[in-house]
Amino acid sequence: MTNTPPETALSLREQAENKFSLKTSALNKYSHYEVQRLVQELNVHQIELEMQNDELKKERSERNELEALLGTYSDLYELAPVGYFNLDEGGVILAVNLTGAGLLGTERSLLVGRRLAIYLSDETRPVFRDFLERVFSGVNKETCDVEIQLEGRSPIFVQIMAVFAGSKKECRAVVSDINERKLAEEKLKASEWRFRLLSEMMLQGVVYQDANGAIISMNPAASLILGKSSEQLLGSSSTMVEHHTIRENGEPFPGIEHPAMVALQTGLPVSSVIMGVFNPILDEYRWISICEHGTETT
Repeated sequence: MTNTPPETALSLREQAENKFSLKTSALNKYSHYEVQRLVQELNVHQIELEMQNDELKKERSERNELEALLGTYSDLYELAPVGYFNLDEGGVILAVNLTGAGLLGTERSLLVGRRLAIYLSDETRPVFRDFLERVFSGVNKETCDVEIQLEGRSPIFVQIMAVFAGSKKECRAVVSDINERKLAEEKLKASEWRFRLLSEMMLQGVVYQDANGAIISMNPAASLILGKSSEQLLGSSSTMVEHHTIRENGEPFPGIEHPAMVALQTGLPVSSVIMGVFNPILDEYRWISICEHGTETT
């Protein structure tokens, strides 16, 4: 630090006193009332500045809170477990979140301006086109299932749910990955097909009945045993139609006591019940052993 010579310090002191004297003499031109009024105005101005400063602090605090809230919503949007898309009438992507970009395997910056349909399989593009027409022609929420097909990747089944965005020529769409559910449905269909094929080829008769006992399906073997086609029996039940059934001792076997009806009423399985059923084609009774576990097997 540089030391100021005593002569220089004294000179500065004199200059300061002279300036203060000039200001004091300037104030002497004003009356006591005018000075008080000037002081009052200065105080009011100071209070105004303090109030403005408080308002600025409040606005800054509110802006920080708003930015924090915006950041939270931005994270929720970007990191949501579903894809968010804004699409125009032609299916062009106007906006997309990170999850949506991940579903399409493309950087988000490269997706804007592209048609979503180019990422779909040929089989499901018409489904998506019809879906967009429904969305932009009404106000109701619409859904469709389509398949995303990308080069070098296994197909992904997704469900798109969208609603028209009011006056703007766009819609907001939510795209959910339903691949596991779709694959499970395909496996179930394949399993049902194999089971039905097995049922059709069985020598034992199989009859399916609903909760009210009405016949909803039967295999060819059951038709041969009962002497009636499935068309004749579908919709009927043991209590609705007289099937001419008898017990082993030859006594009538009322429909309400048939194994299927008993199982439906009690909720318990019924097995190894012997019953005679009249076959109109053979014009004789056919003896059958019935096991009931929710379906009636003849």
